[in-house]
Amino acid sequence: MLVGKYDFTYVNSGNVRTLPGGFTKPLFNITITDTETDTTIEVDDVVEVFEREDWLDTIYTNSKRACDNPDDEACCYKTARYV
Repeated sequence: MLVGKYDFTYVNSGNVRTLPGGFTKPLFNITITDTETDTTIEVDDVVEVFEREDWLDTIYTNSKRACDNPDDEACCYKTARYV
């Protein structure tokens, strides 16, 4: 699906996050391509997926930071990888 400059797909990862009260939330694996640079990043076990360019930009930018700086403990996208 194309939203702004990002082309993305996502699938249910088969994993869940358990919330207070015992509720479970399915997690998703997402693949995002920046169509301007033709760079693709995958991230596993994302809690929510929104079909908005600002959200995709945030996920892509922070995932790219994690890929480019694997020792950066401040980044939360440790499952991100270039494909």
